[in-house]
Amino acid sequence: MASRIYGSKAYHFLELGQQLMSTRFIDDVHCIKELYNCELESVDFMNANEEVRRKINSWVERKTNGEITNFFPANSIDRSTALVLLNTVYFQGMWKRPFNPKDTQRGIFWTCKDQSMYVDMMTQKGRFNIANISNPPMTVVEMEYENEELSMIFLVPESSISTDEIITNLTYERLQEWTDPGNMKNVAIKLSMPKFSVQNQYPLKGLFSEMGVKNLFIPGKADLSGMTGNNQLVVSQIFQAFAFTVSEEGSEVSGASRTEVVSGSHSDVKINKPFWFALKHKRTNVTLCLGRICEPNWKGHPK
Repeated sequence: MASRIYGSKAYHFLELGQQLMSTRFIDDVHCIKELYNCELESVDFMNANEEVRRKINSWVERKTNGEITNFFPANSIDRSTALVLLNTVYFQGMWKRPFNPKDTQRGIFWTCKDQSMYVDMMTQKGRFNIANISNPPMTVVEMEYENEELSMIFLVPESSISTDEIITNLTYERLQEWTDPGNMKNVAIKLSMPKFSVQNQYPLKGLFSEMGVKNLFIPGKADLSGMTGNNQLVVSQIFQAFAFTVSEEGSEVSGASRTEVVSGSHSDVKINKPFWFALKHKRTNVTLCLGRICEPNWKGHPK
């Protein structure tokens, strides 16, 4: 994880110690800076905004090992920009049981539009944690990382439902039930799944507003005086960029009120249709990210 703040030379931004002077956290200033690895850099948005934009993009690309490029597109940073706050998270996990690249073959994947496409399908035989969920009907597969604190969960709907029905039934509590180790069985299977990579950027201003965080974006109501000593600043937009890659070696970053686990044969699990995936921290049972794959595009391969 890495964080960075780029502040306009036109503003005087208070040091972290000044911002926290009136709080009981003053003794933790150095701890906070070390924890978030965050520094403030003064830049010239007024006269060199394009140069600064390229500089910021270069920092993001470097901190994400090249996974996120051109985070700020052309003209997204202008003379009026006062402050850019960045937080990046990069994770590269190696499977506890990697796939053999020699077993990867081109295979058919059915998309959300009931059309098919050829993708690189990875295959291996081994023991995996599996659960059959009856409502909604789907198969849950867990793949463990070498770092045993993390695992990847795949939610694969049965042919009778779509991934939309899974998300309709999805709550935090239900996701915990579906992925509960007590509901899974460690069984020997032949697992086939596609290689895939995902990269998207999401504007979060609307989401924050829906959650009740509105004044932050309204001139005259936003109060960011703790940063500059005045209330002239206002947040114009919040973005999140997301990149995720799954390959042979690993990855680079409901109706009823309870879950029913039903017995069944697990001889062959083929993920050849749209599915959900989640990165899970096993000790805390926290889901770190959740995504859906409709078309498993891979670097270097067209759709």
